[in-house]
Amino acid sequence: MFYYPLYDNYTLQCLYTTGTWVFVFMIVWIMALIANDKFNPTFYKYFTGAALYAYLSHYFYIILLAALVVRPYKLNFAEAFSLMFFGTFILIFITYWPLNFLYELVFPEKETKALELVPEGEEEKEEMTPEAEAAAAAAAKADAIEKGDAA
Repeated sequence: MFYYPLYDNYTLQCLYTTGTWVFVFMIVWIMALIANDKFNPTFYKYFTGAALYAYLSHYFYIILLAALVVRPYKLNFAEAFSLMFFGTFILIFITYWPLNFLYELVFPEKETKALELVPEGEEEKEEMTPEAEAAAAAAAKADAIEKGDAA
């Protein structure tokens, strides 16, 4: 039950672990760029919080379902896979909601702000189209004429 053939070969272990960390690093920064805004605060709170809780607790529910349901009832692969996949998902969310409620009673939610991806002191420079540059130059020239700086 706890044997993973992938972990036999040291080279495969290193490649697997390195690849996993590179994948996680890329996903973190990609999601920081494209998905760091809350479009629905309630969904955001439960989706992101449950993801961390799922990461920490999923294996417990996999073992629980395997030991209490799949093995005793000798389920075939399709039945076992469906039960393990959806059952683990359901157990994670069923247990996350009350635990989150208790956590928020003890530690009220704090005000947060989005991660700044541009270092302090540096501002993002938007590239202007030629039309926008011409309009900005015309506006600057008009301001200069109005102030009497015709030269």
